[in-house]
Amino acid sequence: MLLRGGTVVDGTGRRPVVADVQVTAGRISAVGTVGRVRDAVEVDCRGLHVLPGAIDAHSHADFTLPTAPHATGLLRQAVTTVVTGNCGFSPFPMRRPGGPPASGGFLNPRLRRGWSDLADYRAALTAAGVRVNVAPMVGHSSVRAATARPDGDAPAHGDRIRRAIAHALAQGAAGVSLGLAYPDGRDADRNELVDVATLTAAAGAVLAVHLRDERAGCVAAVEEILDLAARTGVATQISHLKAMGRANWGSTRATLARIDQARTAGLDVTVDMYPYTMGATTLTAALPGWADTGGAEAIRRLVTDPAGRSRLLTELAAGAGYVGLDEVVVSHASPRWQPVIGRPLPLAAADLATTPAALLLDILADDAAEATMLVDAMSAADVERVLAHPAAMIGSDGWVIDPVPGAHPRNFATFVRTLRAAGDQPEHLADAVRRQSAAVADRFRLTGRGRIAPGHWADLAVVDLAALHDGGDDATVAPAGVCQVFVNGVASHGQLLASASPPAGRVLRRDADRRRPT
Repeated sequence: MLLRGGTVVDGTGRRPVVADVQVTAGRISAVGTVGRVRDAVEVDCRGLHVLPGAIDAHSHADFTLPTAPHATGLLRQAVTTVVTGNCGFSPFPMRRPGGPPASGGFLNPRLRRGWSDLADYRAALTAAGVRVNVAPMVGHSSVRAATARPDGDAPAHGDRIRRAIAHALAQGAAGVSLGLAYPDGRDADRNELVDVATLTAAAGAVLAVHLRDERAGCVAAVEEILDLAARTGVATQISHLKAMGRANWGSTRATLARIDQARTAGLDVTVDMYPYTMGATTLTAALPGWADTGGAEAIRRLVTDPAGRSRLLTELAAGAGYVGLDEVVVSHASPRWQPVIGRPLPLAAADLATTPAALLLDILADDAAEATMLVDAMSAADVERVLAHPAAMIGSDGWVIDPVPGAHPRNFATFVRTLRAAGDQPEHLADAVRRQSAAVADRFRLTGRGRIAPGHWADLAVVDLAALHDGGDDATVAPAGVCQVFVNGVASHGQLLASASPPAGRVLRRDADRRRPT
């Protein structure tokens, strides 16, 4: 195949150049001026830009790709690879054979089973015919939940956690993730976190961290992780670095300054973020920390118990929840609650002649396992400050594959929005492409990905910059401007070539043989 005459942005940050890109047997075989190639399929890319396919640095699609392997919502925004297993959640290991994932089930209520280990998950996803590449991490919270036993034997549990994480890393996991704001993850003591970080560092893998606090305590939460990195030498990725809540806006100045100091001192610390001011997570995260524990059944019992409900109503009215109720938009819940989907909680409560706190508890009583929310709590200035930082890369934090009412638009348009913001200014465009391609591939040791260079896999996107549109804040509006996407050299989405029916995605392994660059 020959992509003829496009403006090539190679992923390294270098200025774009007009060039041909030749693909042979799934890999890039030449970049430059290429003469006629016998029997090659030629694609006219004049007036278009040819980019490395986007690598999503922070995805939860490991839960949704097993039931939606077509990956259309990813491909149409030029994503060819997703780094999964973030925020402490992964669909492996599982608590019992044939059972559901040990944690993170809210990410895909249709996923009724987890997998015993990464090899089992890799085989299942390959058999499903996944159409994008997947680089899985293992979630620490999922490991804790899967290995816990009723006897509460802490030393034995610690051994089981270490063995499970070491096993996943040996099977090629891209890293380990911590979810310190969530149940299971936040219960780990300092020694356990040091053990996990030390194992990860020894494997040359990445420790991705959802901070303990993204609000008033965000600076202290960053300090905690920088201290962990200093003690263990682990390559650290701070997930979706943000400052939530109006009172905390501007805190990214302090957190980024501390990260700069750590990097200057030699620590290997990077961050990721998405280009939106609204976040998304499980609805149970709106509860005070003491209440968001024990799993869905425990929460259902708590919010329906008269004493528990009374205490929660009092605390929520006083602002004791992790998020402000005025920030909550319910994005998914059982059919009974469809009238409130996509609406701010206070407005929905007023229509139902109830209070926001009471409505929240009513929804959780009905659907604590699956209900999710959007949280409108960040400032544009903080988001832009993080995205512009030299250590930042792009991660959607998404998991929804097919658009549904109430879903966050970051699931479907993060990478188009990033490109659109860069515009046609060569330096800005080259840097934006780098942050969502080569920078991510290097970070997670995805050898042969993220660049347009001979020998690299042909994960490519052809885009029309003038036609780029991200759909705004409406998740049901498809992004525009991505003309063609190739995964491992196979036309997988677009209008320039007929998309191939055989799925071309692969479940990738971390390159364990290459030394991590300083």
